[in-house]
Amino acid sequence: MIKTPITENFLQNALQTEVFGRGLVEIRERISSTNIRAKKMALAGAGEGTLVVAESQTAGRGRLGRIWHSPPGLNIYFSLILKPEIPPPRIPLLTLTAGLAGSSAIGSLIGQAPSVKWPNDLLLQNRKIAGILAEMDIKDSRVSFVILGIGINVNLAEQDLPPDLRNQAGSLLISTGKTWDRTEILASLLGELERYYRLLCQGRYDEILGQYRQVCQTLKTRVRFVQQETVIEGTAIDVGQSGELIVERAGDGEILYLNAGEVSSLPAEPEEP
Repeated sequence: MIKTPITENFLQNALQTEVFGRGLVEIRERISSTNIRAKKMALAGAGEGTLVVAESQTAGRGRLGRIWHSPPGLNIYFSLILKPEIPPPRIPLLTLTAGLAGSSAIGSLIGQAPSVKWPNDLLLQNRKIAGILAEMDIKDSRVSFVILGIGINVNLAEQDLPPDLRNQAGSLLISTGKTWDRTEILASLLGELERYYRLLCQGRYDEILGQYRQVCQTLKTRVRFVQQETVIEGTAIDVGQSGELIVERAGDGEILYLNAGEVSSLPAEPEEP
């Protein structure tokens, strides 16, 4: 397979954004982590919409400190600098917004909209194709910037995956049997990210949450929630106003508002005869 590199010239021609990717853009062949690089640039004064893209990462990271498998030339790895002027309690909605934008962008291109596993993993055919990591910098009790990092498995084949990930991870190629133009996908995603981000900054939280509920496969299912030593099982019934997962706990029916943990699906309870 020919691995056409992502270049700034091709990206600028494909973009339909006003801010994202229009200012400072850095494209690296190899980097430790696009989030680490973007954070350094933000601390040095880089503006909103600054974009860091890499062909490969040596220390790509996912949620909860996991390693993100980042082979060269096959996928998309990028980070954006954002400076959202929204109340700090609403900042967690940014990751849900990114998941919603990713589902919309990919769905419009390939004809299959990925579902979202709370809070922001994108799944096709129940295999993870994209992960999102948002890291905040807080100064004087205010969010000074957010680094939004996204990795999307695009032209990754089964044999490109480590054996321990082959039943869990997927890609656009694996799901569709076709290779895809990474620049086109990146440009589409940046466009949808900017569109939904604008809604978020306008305070249109209910609109975002309403659309998110439609694509979130976690809702109305039995789940196990793990956060450090805490394990909770129950039914995911909704997403709260700050992006928290609302779960009705099995056994006592208590309603819990859960944040920043790992959620896995449980088999549906058998129906009573």
